[in-house]
Amino acid sequence: MSRRKDFAPSAETLKLKSELDAARRDLSRLKKSIGPKGAPAAAAPAAPAAGVQPIAAAETAADIAALRERVAELEEARERLGRLYATQLEENRKRAHKLQHILRVVSDINSDLDPATLLTRIAETIHQILGFRIVLIRVREPGTSLLRARAFAGLDEEARAHLEAEDVNLDDFLSWLKDEFKVSHSYFISHKESFNRVLPPGHVADLGPREEWEWHGHDVLLVPLYNRESELTAYFAVDDPVDRMVPAQETIEMLEMFGHHAVVAIENARLYRQLEAHTRELEDAGQRMKEVSALKSTFVATVSHELRTPLTAIRAYVDAMLGGPPESFDHEQISRFLRIISEETQRLARLIESVLDLSRFDSGHLRLRRQAVDMAEILTEAVRLLEPVGQAGQVTLKVVATATDTRVDADRDQMRQLVLHLASNAVKFTPPGGTTTLRLDGDAREITLRVEDTGIGIPEQA
Repeated sequence: MSRRKDFAPSAETLKLKSELDAARRDLSRLKKSIGPKGAPAAAAPAAPAAGVQPIAAAETAADIAALRERVAELEEARERLGRLYATQLEENRKRAHKLQHILRVVSDINSDLDPATLLTRIAETIHQILGFRIVLIRVREPGTSLLRARAFAGLDEEARAHLEAEDVNLDDFLSWLKDEFKVSHSYFISHKESFNRVLPPGHVADLGPREEWEWHGHDVLLVPLYNRESELTAYFAVDDPVDRMVPAQETIEMLEMFGHHAVVAIENARLYRQLEAHTRELEDAGQRMKEVSALKSTFVATVSHELRTPLTAIRAYVDAMLGGPPESFDHEQISRFLRIISEETQRLARLIESVLDLSRFDSGHLRLRRQAVDMAEILTEAVRLLEPVGQAGQVTLKVVATATDTRVDADRDQMRQLVLHLASNAVKFTPPGGTTTLRLDGDAREITLRVEDTGIGIPEQA
């Protein structure tokens, strides 16, 4: 739309100009028909009747004076209209400049995907371009009814900290938006309204003495921002206009227009953050799946090896007993063979139970029976069961309990199985003449189980 069309003269202006032109034409005709000092332009052939010429001259002079006065008034009106027109042009130029700046900012903020940076930029734009010295932006936390202070302009650190510590409930905020305060799609609550004292204190700027018709420190202008689903996403609270005046509807509409684009940018930044989080979760899940797959492969290989070890021992002793004549074995040898076979059978049973527990854990069917369990008793029982294995390998087993209270809330079978696994593995890798120690340390809050041996140990990188 062209500027000529935007700022066309009003009907009243045209009327005044028409009247001014008509007055000028009348004045010009009178000047032509009247000589100097009010005398007629040409002498009459006959003398007028007594008293007629002075009266006509007086009436003509009065008409000229009235007409000149009218012309002066119209000239003054024209000057006023000219000044008004120039003022309107300047105001529209400033408004167009603001709109251009806002559109540039809108283009920039739509490409800014960091929520904190985006909100700060929105607040600074309202502060610098739309002429409010103090700006607060509260944003609704996703999935909640809380509106939290996220961006500021024109406030010191103390004021910011105070506002950040005080959240606004969504229902409370909506209760402030009364029809009698509505201006366009925003809400102006004057300091003269009794409802103003119902609002939470928030931050009240010290604006100094103000006229009654100027903006006051307790005046409130709220601009609610809604998303596509008509849900409140955020709101602007602006204060202390640069011109000290209560904002005109035009300024409020510019705030709302900018707010509409700001909501889109906020939603886009939020969606981008969610997408980033989901991408990281998928990457982490993929990495965990790789790790689980590697662990399962290692576990299968380890279990296969561990299962073969007791089976090989059992088969060797059984073959030895079956391969020779009965009279070739004395009672002590048979007892030792059977004891080793029993130990390896128990070890095999524990391995199988571990595999079954892992399967039940993966399927979610593992049920723990929690109860008070004395870990010192569990350790003593494990040492008794593993004593034959230790004697066969010339390994000494011992229990050291320094904790005064060794009871825990756990599944007894799982704790027993855990201790047997750790202790049997330690005995297995302890050289003859070495020691395996089951140690209990702790205090009233927690208890620690340590299995120590004098073997080769586990490398730090393992």
